[in-house]
This record gives sequence, structure tokens and C-alpha cells, in this order.
Amino acid sequence: MTTRSTFTTLQAHSRSTQHFIELLMSLSAREFKDITFSLEVGGKEDLIALHLASFTRTSLAWLEWEKNCRNKLWKKECKDVVEAVEETGLGVATYYNTTLKTLVVKACIDLAPDWLVPYWVKWFAHHNGLKELFELHKLDTREQLNRLVDYPIYAYMLHGIGKALVEEFERVGGTSSATAMYIYWDIIEPLYEVVVVGLEPLPSFISEELRKASYEAYNAARRAIRGKSRLGLLPLTLNTSRSLREKLARYLVVLRAKRELEASSSVE
Repeated sequence: MTTRSTFTTLQAHSRSTQHFIELLMSLSAREFKDITFSLEVGGKEDLIALHLASFTRTSLAWLEWEKNCRNKLWKKECKDVVEAVEETGLGVATYYNTTLKTLVVKACIDLAPDWLVPYWVKWFAHHNGLKELFELHKLDTREQLNRLVDYPIYAYMLHGIGKALVEEFERVGGTSSATAMYIYWDIIEPLYEVVVVGLEPLPSFISEELRKASYEAYNAARRAIRGKSRLGLLPLTLNTSRSLREKLARYLVVLRAKRELEASSSVE
């Protein structure tokens, strides 16, 4: 199974976002007002930060094991990890790899609109009994719209964290560097690329805001890896979410007003 999406499947994510926007434009005035207002009430910023922290901690545990234990299994701390993992019936690398992918699936269950979940996540969820992922299409329009903000924040910030992992462990070399590259290219990047293409129907200021959050997450991760500070992503998720929600709500209101004006003009 490959985690990378083809050009055709990536474009399907973009078309689905466009279809969702058209659905919003077709709502009654009252429904549209209620749903866009929900954007300004607030999202799942604490949950986004929690999922990002869990992924980062697990990645660092794996990378530190590769760095300090791969060829030093006689060390007590290394033996302790091996013995704990053996209870799961998996090897250390397989255990961490499975755990990271499970964390991604759980983040998608909590945060993603159904059409932005990449195929590899669905494949992994199916083969590991994570059935809740396949219920996302049942979420109502209000929840899907809110997830159109929450999930991109998660994906973009995860991308920044992945870059920090690669850069920090590239200096170490060996299997820890190769593992950091694997986490970035095989887990994070395929998730991120679906979101990037999926947001193409939205105005560029949305992706610009997300790129800024990604860069700030990258810096926060680098500081945390070097032991200079805690990861502390909640203030960043809060600020990014508030700004994006306000901008997206305003964009949708303006777009609907423009559509209504065009419709009235054509009738006249």
C-alpha cells in the first residue's frame, strides 16, 4: 500500500470542497446565517493541540530510541522499551509506526471533514478496526464546515513539526535520521498534500494563514526538541483558529451576497 495520492484522487478532494461551498450557497437564508455564525463561536483548538502533542511525543520517543538504542540493546532504558513493546507482539519500529498511524486516524475522526481524509488513512483504519472514521460522512453541514477549519490547522501544523523532526535528526544521522524522513514523507506529507489541494477552491489568504501557523509550529517543535521549551501549541491553535474562522465566515457571506446580486441582476 502506498500512502501517496495520485493527481486524479487529489483533484477529487478539491472538487469535493467546491461542491461543499455550493451546498452552503444553496441553503436558506436562515440556515446559512446559523451555520456561518457557528464558525465564529469557536472550534476544537484544545483537541488540535492535544493531537499534535501526542503525535510529536510518540515521534520523539521513536526517534530517540533509534538514536540511543538501536545498537545498544544492553542499556537498561533500551531493554525496558523492548520488553514493554514485546507485550504487544510487535517489534519496536512496527509498534511506533502503528501507533503514529493510529494517532492520525483518531485525529481525523475528531477533526476532519470526510472528503479530506486520504485513502491511506481509510485503508489503515479499515485494516485496524477503527470504524468510526467511516461515519464522518454522516456529520451535519455545520460540523463539516467547522472541520474545514480545524483539520487544516492540524495538517499544516503537523507538517511544520515533521520538518523540524527531519532537520533536527538529520544532524544525528543513522537510523534516527532515516526514521524522521519516513515519518515526514510517508505519514505527514501524504496527509498534508490532500489538505493543500482540497483547499484550492478557497481564497489564498486561507492557505497563507495556515502556512504561517505551520512555520510557527516548526519553530516551536525545534525549541522543544532541543529542550529549550515545552511544545505549547495551544496558544498558536487558538490564534490561528480565531483568525481563520473570522476570515472564512466573512468570505462565505460576501460570496453569497455576490451570488444573490448576480441572480437578481440576471432576472432583471
